[in-house]
Amino acid sequence: MKIAVDVMSGESPPKTLIQGALKAVEESDVEVVLVGDETTIYKELEQHSQSYKQISVVHASEIIAMDESPAKACRKKKDASVMVAGALVAKKKTDGFFSPGNTGATLASSLFSIKRIEGVKRPALASILPTVKGYAILLDAGANVDSDPEHLAQFAIMGEIFVKKILEIPEPRVGLLNIGEEDIKGNELSQKAFEIIKTIDFNFIGNIEGHDVFEGDVDVIVCDGFTGNIVLKLSEGLGSVVMRLIKNEMIKNYKYRLGAYMAKSALRSVKERFNPATYGGAPLLGINGCALVGHGNTGELATKNAILTTAKMARAKLDKLIKKSIHLHTLSTG
Repeated sequence: MKIAVDVMSGESPPKTLIQGALKAVEESDVEVVLVGDETTIYKELEQHSQSYKQISVVHASEIIAMDESPAKACRKKKDASVMVAGALVAKKKTDGFFSPGNTGATLASSLFSIKRIEGVKRPALASILPTVKGYAILLDAGANVDSDPEHLAQFAIMGEIFVKKILEIPEPRVGLLNIGEEDIKGNELSQKAFEIIKTIDFNFIGNIEGHDVFEGDVDVIVCDGFTGNIVLKLSEGLGSVVMRLIKNEMIKNYKYRLGAYMAKSALRSVKERFNPATYGGAPLLGINGCALVGHGNTGELATKNAILTTAKMARAKLDKLIKKSIHLHTLSTG
């Protein structure tokens, strides 16, 4: 497997992303193509005495900043690192790519270069969330602001395949995020999506509510991108606030500090569970290849894991499986 990594985008310096890539090749047989300013990249590689046969470099002269308009920047900056990384996948020179930069630019690069799988109406961004019992995915997490019922049905199909092959859950439970569990609940979008999804041949458990998201009783959480992005940002913010509240309480009372010391391992385990670096980013499902969208402040661990996750997606031939399932779904619905 060969994975392209955009090392110039995002908030972290290229050095951090390059070091994460080096860790990935040290721990696996994955080949990595570092995309960005070659002078900067080679300067960092020279700091390491070890020679890495699994590392190569492709030059890109431009960068799309976090605050730039994705569509305009992608049209104007054809040699931006994220655009070059996407083009490598489209030309079959790499099996996938990872970028921690402008999310919209990563999506645009994927759609411009790699393009959608035939039959997929809208690609979806799948966010991997920690739960009480393991992990689940939420999609769409923000690739599309507006969706129709058929889009949500396709999100469910793509998410179910991802969970089977990447999270390795044999019979994923699929739930539709709604304001109530009853079949008749929700707006017109939810009700129509429910009617379509219940006809698909997988383990659809029906509507779920917000409080079910982190319980671990559902593995694929389906919703429109507007709702999904709010859920994602809310959960990230809540996790950060909870940890700060615990820290503040420990400062107030030495007994609390003593208790925290005794529960240190448990607290560390909880913190690691909520660490977004575990999988490295959010996969973009529904394109003719593999792409992973990272956080802007991606560190070494997240970069390493993003590369390994993208490689796992490529090995599983996720795009081919999605294409087959979408085709069967289209035939069944006419």
